[in-house]
Amino acid sequence: MKLLLANKTDCRFFKFWFDGRVCSGISYQGEMFLQFHGFSLHRREQAYDLGSRLLEQGIPVLIACSKKQYILGINLRSEWWKIGEEEKQRFLSEIQELETTFGKLLETS
Repeated sequence: MKLLLANKTDCRFFKFWFDGRVCSGISYQGEMFLQFHGFSLHRREQAYDLGSRLLEQGIPVLIACSKKQYILGINLRSEWWKIGEEEKQRFLSEIQELETTFGKLLETS
């Protein structure tokens, strides 16, 4: 399994209803992805790191690149929905910690 990279202009963006809420999605090369998280351009390494860790869990991902950000998407056909809520929250907590740390580093430089 490989990390998919795409130009944002090659993707189609849409909204869908899932688990009682409206979610944002990405369509690319016949596959559909949940927009999991967006990263600013200077956080490219974080986007690739999280994408790689999700791949290690067997979850196919896409990173859509634009001039302003990297959008990480999780394949809707994946086993993501079978991962426990604690594991999902751990990934989200790690993202928040990385963003906080990175923000502090930018403030001091």
